[in-house]
Amino acid sequence: HVEIYDGLSNDAPLLAKLCGDELPKPVQSTGNRVSVQFKSDVSITKDGFEMRYYAVA
Repeated sequence: HVEIYDGLSNDAPLLAKLCGDELPKPVQSTGNRVSVQFKSDVSITKDGFEMRYYAVA
């Protein structure tokens, strides 16, 4: 799964925990920095994931 945090560490507030193969809703941070963690347990091997980001003024 992928975890997105609202800051530079995993102590920051968790914005989203994403898993599965459906597109998630957009995730918006409160600032200009996020931390992304990918966690896998090697029991399932797939192609991975794709992530896009946009700056919002």
